[in-house]
Amino acid sequence: MNQSQKQEIRRITAPANRPIYSIDTSSNSKLLAIGQQSGPNNSATLSMINIQNEDIVYIIEKTKNKTGSVYQVIFNPHKDELFYVLQRSSDFQLKVFNIDGKRSSKVLHEDDPSISTGLSLDSSGKYLIISSDKIIKILETERYKASKTIPLQRIRFDEANDAEFTISSTISPNAKYVAIGGVEEGHVLLYDLEDGSRLRTLNGPFGRASQIRFDRASKYIAAMDFYGHGIFMWEVSTGKRYLEDIFNEDMPLTYSIRFSYANHHFAAGLVNSYVILYDLISGEELLADKFHEGRVTDICFSKDGKLLISAGEDNQICIRYLDERGT
Repeated sequence: MNQSQKQEIRRITAPANRPIYSIDTSSNSKLLAIGQQSGPNNSATLSMINIQNEDIVYIIEKTKNKTGSVYQVIFNPHKDELFYVLQRSSDFQLKVFNIDGKRSSKVLHEDDPSISTGLSLDSSGKYLIISSDKIIKILETERYKASKTIPLQRIRFDEANDAEFTISSTISPNAKYVAIGGVEEGHVLLYDLEDGSRLRTLNGPFGRASQIRFDRASKYIAAMDFYGHGIFMWEVSTGKRYLEDIFNEDMPLTYSIRFSYANHHFAAGLVNSYVILYDLISGEELLADKFHEGRVTDICFSKDGKLLISAGEDNQICIRYLDERGT
C-alpha cells in the first residue's frame, strides 16, 4: 500500500437509496455486507459488495410489502456465511446467508425488536448471541440451537418511551463473557458464559447502555448511552473505568462505536456526521473527519485493521485507509 492509498478516502453509494443500519467486513477483508432500511420499488435491503472494485456481489434481500429492513449484519470469521436480522412487519427473523451456496435460511424468529440490537459472535464463530426482552440465548452455530440461556429480570424505566427501548448484548471474542445493557439503569451486566452466573456490574453515569462492544483481546468493554450522551469504557477484569477523562458523558452525541479487530484502535460515529478514531493505549485522538451528511449509523474496521469503514443515514459508505498509527 503506497502513501497515497493510506490517505485516500473512497465514497461508495449503497445499492438502495435508504439509510444504512449495519455494515461488516468478511474475514479476508474483501467483502462488505450492507444492511439497509426498507423502501419503495423493491429496494435492496441486504447487499454484499467487493470492497476493492465496489462491484455488487449479491443482493440478498429486497423490500417486500414496505417492510424488510435489515439490522446487524455479522460475518462468521471462520465460515463463508453471514448472519443478519430481517424485519417483516412486527416479526424479526434471524437468518444466515451461505456464500458458497448462495442461499439464505431462517434460523429463528421473534416478535421482540431486541433481537435487532443484541446480535454478536465470538472470534471462533462457535457461539452466536441474541437478546430478547426476557432472555439471552446462546446459539451454537453448528446446529443453530440454543445451548445456553441467561434469564433477565428487567427493571422498568420511568421515561414515556420506555417501550421503544430494547435490550443490547454481546459476547466477548474469547467466548468467556456475555455483557448486557438495558436491564438496569446506569449498569452494564457482565455474565460468565460457561455457567451463566453474574460476575460483576459495570457502573457509569448514563441511563441505559446500548451498542456494547468488547475489544479484540476481551480486555476492555465499551458501551454507548442509549440517547448518545457519551461513551464509557471499563477493564473487564476489574470493572474499573478506563480512560475516563476521554470516554465520559461530556462527549459529543454518539451513534455508533466499534473496536478494531487487528490493533489498538477504537472508532466512534457521531450524530453530527463525524468519525473519530482513538488509540486505546495512549488515548490519543488519531483522526476526526466529517465523512457523512447526517448521523453515522454504523462503523467497522476491515479484519486486517487497514481500513476504517463508516456508513450513514445518507446511504453513503466511506472507506479510509489507515497506516499502523491509524493516520
